[in-house]
Amino acid sequence: MALDSLERNGLAGQTLFGAYGPERDAWIAGSRLFLNLHQVAGAPFEAVRVAYLLANRCAVVAEGDHERDDNARPLGRGRGVDPL
Repeated sequence: MALDSLERNGLAGQTLFGAYGPERDAWIAGSRLFLNLHQVAGAPFEAVRVAYLLANRCAVVAEGDHERDDNARPLGRGRGVDPL
């Protein structure tokens, strides 16, 4: 749904599942922004996935509930997670 909305507004998007190692890193190198979205409401925040992106100096927009999920607590200066 989110990617469909972005594409209707002229922005390109790509869903990526099961990509690791060099394949994943090639996508990271060629991307400007990452959306970390959940398939179902209430899913835990993927701290390891987001940490890898941040460690590689990527811009990440993620959903999460920082009041209920310890993994979604602010990640440091200039980074944080807003509730849905």
